[in-house]
Amino acid sequence: MKYFITFVMSLVLVTSVSATILRVSHATPGTYNTITAAITAAAATDTITVAASPYTYDAFTVDKPLTIIGAGTDTTVGEATITGYINVNSEADGSVLEGLWVQGYQVYNSGGYYGTATLCIWTSASKIVVTNCFFELARYEYPENSAAVVMPNASVSFERCGFWTIWSYPYATEYGVLLSVGDSVNIQNCVFSNSHYSIAGGDAASSVLSVSHCVFQDNRNGVAIASDARGNIENSVCTNGRLISGTNASVSYCAQSDTVLPPGIGNIRLPEGSFVNLVYGNPRLSDFHLAAGSTLINAGNPGSTLDRDGSRADIGVYGGPSPYDPRGVPDFPFVLSLIVPPSVPQNSTLGITATGRVGQ
Repeated sequence: MKYFITFVMSLVLVTSVSATILRVSHATPGTYNTITAAITAAAATDTITVAASPYTYDAFTVDKPLTIIGAGTDTTVGEATITGYINVNSEADGSVLEGLWVQGYQVYNSGGYYGTATLCIWTSASKIVVTNCFFELARYEYPENSAAVVMPNASVSFERCGFWTIWSYPYATEYGVLLSVGDSVNIQNCVFSNSHYSIAGGDAASSVLSVSHCVFQDNRNGVAIASDARGNIENSVCTNGRLISGTNASVSYCAQSDTVLPPGIGNIRLPEGSFVNLVYGNPRLSDFHLAAGSTLINAGNPGSTLDRDGSRADIGVYGGPSPYDPRGVPDFPFVLSLIVPPSVPQNSTLGITATGRVGQ
């Protein structure tokens, strides 16, 4: 037993010299209490993990290239919410946000123009990856409000994320993701719910939008994508109304409830009962798995990457190699509990029980 303890202590001393993982927790001694404090202490390219907690964490600004990983976005292990508004600055090129549950709102000011959002990718920030996150825009009081705002000339990829606008100010317009001029935005295996428009903004001259394997649920204006950006939309579903109003992006192998289909190969009208369960305006209670016998099964672009079972890609968020996870479980392993007996007999085995989880 003595040698075991000595080995562990030596390992900690060695790794602490070149540590690149900083931990944020409300409960664990020796960690940071706030995400902002960890960001301040971190060097570029470090990783910050945010532990599950019954309490909320404050919003933060990413001002250097970092990977920030939360414990997930459901409620099964007490995942903590982040209240307010995450800023990602241009100095944070290459940053990754993963497994974060952001709930609330904050006012942003872009050149004197005000709105509310839970995430803002600022001007010229590039190669930002946002994965397995869930954004709830819970309150808004300005004319235009978004779960996520992408400022001009930024590049970002949203993967396996949820965007939910919950409460409506009578004179406001809400978006899931709002683009700007010069943006390059990739969105795949994401769920959008209860917005006026799920995706909007951008321009034909300089904005590029790629959308694959998404579900747009209950768009209140009857259009999921109101953008003039160029690009490609495929393998996606609009549960009410039209998938897209612009004409600059190609649309293929998509399904929508409206009878007037967009031009393109493989587009179909969405049949009733295509999903296991849809609850109006609520992605948390909905189950976006395809129902048995759904015509969306194996109906995606035959040139797309195959589903995990090796079959042709399905249309919807569970199609392709990286299906949506409503729990937002990060790919980084998290320990949920560690049980160590207070004592054991001499010369016997010390049994330690650890429980954890890791995503895809």
